[in-house]
Amino acid sequence: MRKIGLQLYTVRESLVKNAAETLHQVARAGYSGVELFQHSGAAAPALLFPHLGALGLKVIGGHVTMDTVADWQTMTKTAAEYAKNGAKHLALAWVAPELRGGVAAWTSIAHTCNEAGKIAREHGLTFSYHNHDFEFTKVEDGRTGHQVLMDESDPALVKAELDLFWVQKAGLDVVEVLKHLGSRVSVVHVKDMTGDEKHTFEIVGDGIMDFDKILPVAEQLGADWFIVEQDLCPKGEIESIRASHENIVKRHWN
Repeated sequence: MRKIGLQLYTVRESLVKNAAETLHQVARAGYSGVELFQHSGAAAPALLFPHLGALGLKVIGGHVTMDTVADWQTMTKTAAEYAKNGAKHLALAWVAPELRGGVAAWTSIAHTCNEAGKIAREHGLTFSYHNHDFEFTKVEDGRTGHQVLMDESDPALVKAELDLFWVQKAGLDVVEVLKHLGSRVSVVHVKDMTGDEKHTFEIVGDGIMDFDKILPVAEQLGADWFIVEQDLCPKGEIESIRASHENIVKRHWN
């Protein structure tokens, strides 16, 4: 049985309006756990943690920023807080354009991730990098930025939280990328893509992503959770997460 979770960034606007009710709707939609994200205000992880246990929602982990990852004290505090609340994963969510570039830039990011991975491991957490599409642009030695990051980081400390949509958006074969990463795949982000020329975000199961082919491979590689995430919700946040979960169950992807 695959564990189906939700990245709460998907319902970020609803969380700000009414966090408790939004989490209740996530649980009612059928999700088993949630992945949080760094946010100040009503959606801050510290304010959400108390609600989750009562709703039966597991804390899968959280997305953190480079500011957190690059600072020993902040990373230690964050890892401890997530571990205390039952999490198993932390992931670097995004890298700002000014920090990206060629081999040297991605190697530097890899080394920073190594240090964060050490702290995460001390707290019983797996540390991963969450991709978009820009990481799959080739750099001067012919590798992609993502390949440099994986090559120059310790496989025991830095895993891949693979966002399947963004891999396909980059023009790559999702299954081949999964197989290349192998056991470094920690969890996967499940989001779907429209079939028009925009190739933008769609309800999971209503788009063109071949999850019948993709998800079994991710499962075979040991992906711990399958996390639904929608950067933009075509039917509104709550209705979109409901429809996505209904499709997952209907198509026996859970």
